[in-house]
Amino acid sequence: MGKRKAVKPIDTSKLTLDQLAELPGMYDLRMYDVKTSLWAPPEKRLVTGNPDTGLAWITKCEAAGYMTADDLFEQQNLIRACLKKLDGGGGAPDPASVANKKSGYGQKGSRKPTRDYQNGTAAGNGNHTGVTRMGRDHGPAKD
Repeated sequence: MGKRKAVKPIDTSKLTLDQLAELPGMYDLRMYDVKTSLWAPPEKRLVTGNPDTGLAWITKCEAAGYMTADDLFEQQNLIRACLKKLDGGGGAPDPASVANKKSGYGQKGSRKPTRDYQNGTAAGNGNHTGVTRMGRDHGPAKD
């Protein structure tokens, strides 16, 4: 058997952040400062191997007003949607097209609503059927 070569440890002080983030077991964390700009915010980055340190760093950054990439993307989409809505949205119906629709527009007309004229209190007032008429007999007597 041959002699085993000694494993030389990596000098991490000479690595860039990108090279360090590619190492196994490392966490590449990024937070964005939206106080200055929502569309091109400055980035804060931490590469660590300890998840507890990373979680504490994220909590500290959030307290200072920084956002994660997902939160930033969500806020940008919210602003885009508001601007689109203020701009007219492109989905606003044209009043002329609504007014010039053919009658029915391919749908059946709506039926009259079905009403339940059964009144539980009327049965106890001498009306054995429990049916209350809503026409001429309803209301105070007219002279």
